[in-house]
Amino acid sequence: MYVTQPIVNINGTIHTSSSEAKISVFDRGLLFGDSAYEVTLAYDGVVLLLEQHLDRLWRSLAGLYIEPSFSKQLLADEIIRSVHLKSSAQSYVRIMVTRGEANKMGLDPDFSGPTNFIIIVLEHHPHPQEWYDDGVKLAFAKGVIRNDQRALDPKIKTGNYLNNFMAYMSGKEQKAYETILLNSEGVVSECSTSNIWMVRTKNSDPQQVVVQTPPVSAGILEGITRDCVLQVAQQANIEVVQEIFYPVDLLNAQECFITSATRMIIPVSSIGDHPIGSGRPGVVTLKLLALYKNFVENYIKVNQ
Repeated sequence: MYVTQPIVNINGTIHTSSSEAKISVFDRGLLFGDSAYEVTLAYDGVVLLLEQHLDRLWRSLAGLYIEPSFSKQLLADEIIRSVHLKSSAQSYVRIMVTRGEANKMGLDPDFSGPTNFIIIVLEHHPHPQEWYDDGVKLAFAKGVIRNDQRALDPKIKTGNYLNNFMAYMSGKEQKAYETILLNSEGVVSECSTSNIWMVRTKNSDPQQVVVQTPPVSAGILEGITRDCVLQVAQQANIEVVQEIFYPVDLLNAQECFITSATRMIIPVSSIGDHPIGSGRPGVVTLKLLALYKNFVENYIKVNQ
């Protein structure tokens, strides 16, 4: 049965009315952003890379000193149950785990618990085709840098999302689709909601190109889609390096693209008013997009 409304699963209780889905106002995820989350897509009931997303969620929880009061398998089963209830061709799946309700106001985590999980499943509509055909505009964040790893490590996918939000708003003011964040050393790290890549000529052979993306040490979220693109590129003998680069390198790149779980690979046509390469999606970007789409299709077939 297809459910038109959003599916909300709170600790195993399914709600098909968002107004009925409630958590306590004293939940620490609400009070302090004391939570971790994941987002992925489901295709015909198959949750894309569920195991990888749950593994990263558990790493994030460990980084936040949150010990789930339920097993990873139980959460996986509830995610699949929720997706099957929604029963749409494509679904957006958001998974959140909070430290739980605070029974005493303050930061001390001993006065909270048990942990809560919330699963939201929405119908997902394909993104505008022109994003993939024409590319999108990016902008460098103004007045905002990526969280320092010594402050709040970007590899932890936390519900405290203000750093990303402030960067996103900076890009929005510049009429950009996405915003590029630099770290405290002026190195390109990632975008507000995606990982960033460029295609450049090889230093050793200007006739050859190499794909480059910032390393984890640049202060990035280790994207699940990023990992998949690294994998499909290697299988296709496309050279990829994980090395730092600076804004000037990005502006001089032949191609640029971004990756995320809900958008796959989106070509970048310009950064600010500066066109990247020809100002159109590049050959390498489009090849990687085709390879990634094929990866997703095969994953769905194998897991149905």
